[in-house]
Amino acid sequence: MNKPCGFALAIVAFLMLAPNTMAQAQLNDRLKNALKRYPDADLNNDGVLSVDEARAYRYKMKGKKTPATPANESIDTASYDQPADLKEGARCLFLGHSFFIPVAKRFDEMATEIGLSHHHASFVLKGNAGGAPGRIWSSSAHRSAATKILETGNIHLLGMTYFDESNCKVEDYERWIDLAIQHNPKVHIFIGLCWPDAPEASVDDFSRIIRGSNERLFKTVKTLRGQYPETKIQFVNYGLVARELKDCHASGRLSEIGSLVSRDSGSLFRDTKGHAGPLLLDLAALTWLDQLYEVDAADVKTDVVRSDAARAILPVVAKFNEQFRYAQ
Repeated sequence: MNKPCGFALAIVAFLMLAPNTMAQAQLNDRLKNALKRYPDADLNNDGVLSVDEARAYRYKMKGKKTPATPANESIDTASYDQPADLKEGARCLFLGHSFFIPVAKRFDEMATEIGLSHHHASFVLKGNAGGAPGRIWSSSAHRSAATKILETGNIHLLGMTYFDESNCKVEDYERWIDLAIQHNPKVHIFIGLCWPDAPEASVDDFSRIIRGSNERLFKTVKTLRGQYPETKIQFVNYGLVARELKDCHASGRLSEIGSLVSRDSGSLFRDTKGHAGPLLLDLAALTWLDQLYEVDAADVKTDVVRSDAARAILPVVAKFNEQFRYAQ
């Protein structure tokens, strides 16, 4: 048998070509040949080698620092209890900073409250730029914590966020996606864009920052979708909620908000860094429910979201995000 590094080089070669410049038949032939030579690459033991399984096996052969499933073991997909879709929830792992994990925790509370039977969530938090996927990966403690959860093979949705370009490159997300696929080839990926840490900026400046971040991050998402054609990778700009709230507050249309930045419960942001107040948290979490689980946010009642003006933000954000759902 050839050495695994030979497999790695072969897989790299055809993955660089697939799926845009290589005919599908050619790709399928290479996958079949690779499966004959390396049967252990068939992680779910279904007799078919997918592109994502090939990538995961390549990564396992290369990644000596990351705990890997032994090559002679396959994943028992029957034990996942993975729902066909995410409408009843999913077992989730969220990796990120304080503009992401608090939203994830509120999302978790809401999903539990409305009785989504398959929902469960775990979290790995690292503050500020440390919550970017590249920085979490480079932190041995945080990476170990996330890896132990993924190693169970029972994570159906892996969520990550964005901070800046330095640790949010394609390869930073690839490492986590490869690891997640290694332990569950059917995992879904969620990449969420938060609001900027500029709460006192004008609405126009705030909007400009969000647009720039959206453009940069979605370009990365499109690249990842091309590299992982069999994995659902969803992009959600939930930071737009903060932009809409700022606009409503500036025009005096929000009864729930008394101040822009304050420690009291009626503030939009809790501090000058831009950490979310209760209304922003609830609307962002409702956006996640809508986008990830297809829950009608109008049916979810919270003590914080009371006015029609606040509720009206949800369809605006949903409509904006619809353009990114399937775009390549």
